[in-house]
Amino acid sequence: MDFGEKQKALVMQSWELIQPNLGYLSVRFFTEILDNIPEARDMFYFLKDKKDSPQNNHKMKTHALVLLKLTCNSVVRLQEKGDIALPEDALKKLGSIHLAKDVKDFHFEVMREALLRIVHEGVGDQWSDDLGKAWELGYDKLADAIKMKMKE
Repeated sequence: MDFGEKQKALVMQSWELIQPNLGYLSVRFFTEILDNIPEARDMFYFLKDKKDSPQNNHKMKTHALVLLKLTCNSVVRLQEKGDIALPEDALKKLGSIHLAKDVKDFHFEVMREALLRIVHEGVGDQWSDDLGKAWELGYDKLADAIKMKMKE
């Protein structure tokens, strides 16, 4: 399946629906990842204190918001460029960070599933299988680009 005009329109429409609750959804996104990969807390300097709830951690909220925005913006711009719309140096940096943190393929899979659940939650009854597939395809393109930089 290619990422075409229809997929771009679905992602952009859903992104607009998500915007009003982006702060909340960003924290939910990150918390969902940590719930499924508890050891991932150690990958983030701002989560080293296991007693601090992620919902109360300002640095985690900021990171979660940046992470969700980066993912969403990359997916939205995918159709225009035909590939991930991130500068080469940004992709290299993401690749080196993920490599240094020893991120594995299953981490990317958990993140994809968390993203899909959060988008589903954010759009509510506007959710469709086509919308989910558009987000999945876009996310997979971004993850593949990061993984490729991890190997270089």
